[in-house]
Amino acid sequence: MGNVVTVNGDIHVYGEVNGDVVSVLGRVTVYETGSVLGNAVAVAGGLDVQPGGQVVGDQVSVAAGGFSLSWNIFERIFQPRFNLGWQVFLLVVNLTFAILAYAIVPQRVQKVKVHLQQRPAANALWGLLIIPVAMVLSLLLLITIIGGPAIVLMTWFAWLLGYTALALLIGEAILARREIEPFAVVTLGVLVLRGITALPVIGWLAYIGIALVTVGAGVTSKFGANGGVAE
Repeated sequence: MGNVVTVNGDIHVYGEVNGDVVSVLGRVTVYETGSVLGNAVAVAGGLDVQPGGQVVGDQVSVAAGGFSLSWNIFERIFQPRFNLGWQVFLLVVNLTFAILAYAIVPQRVQKVKVHLQQRPAANALWGLLIIPVAMVLSLLLLITIIGGPAIVLMTWFAWLLGYTALALLIGEAILARREIEPFAVVTLGVLVLRGITALPVIGWLAYIGIALVTVGAGVTSKFGANGGVAE
């Protein structure tokens, strides 16, 4: 058997795999009779090589925020358990990156904001196309070490620009033309976005929608290089 790749599914290796084993949102288990002649990679799921099991290549297990996801992902969505500490951590991380983005590339954020205002539906459709393609390409290029992470980084940067622009847009809408420091406006927007995505069930749907719109706007604006805003 050659390479084995799954998304949101577990992999159980009882025999010989003449290639790599990669599971995203799933667990990889190599049993005592199992042998992987290539690399064994588990992203947000966990990797278990039992005594007697063999992995000739690298063993890579990437955690996702300290918890694992597999086929019970739908149970996690519809039967969520609110974790205040985790939500505060996400708020701090999102706010930190949003503030840094606006501090370093404010013009790019402003241009992405124009895309969000003018083409919200088109941005969501582009995000619906871009995110799955980026995931597939990242998996295919994972073994090149450089290619996969580069695509992930570009997608994340597009999301960051879009997320910061959306936070700015929301903050401006709430404050309604008041003269307030832009960083305070971005902070208010991030607080609103984190509050929405922290809600049970609805939060997951909002998170998906936000991801689609922000990534779409970040990419279609050429990462803020094109947005109709004067330099």
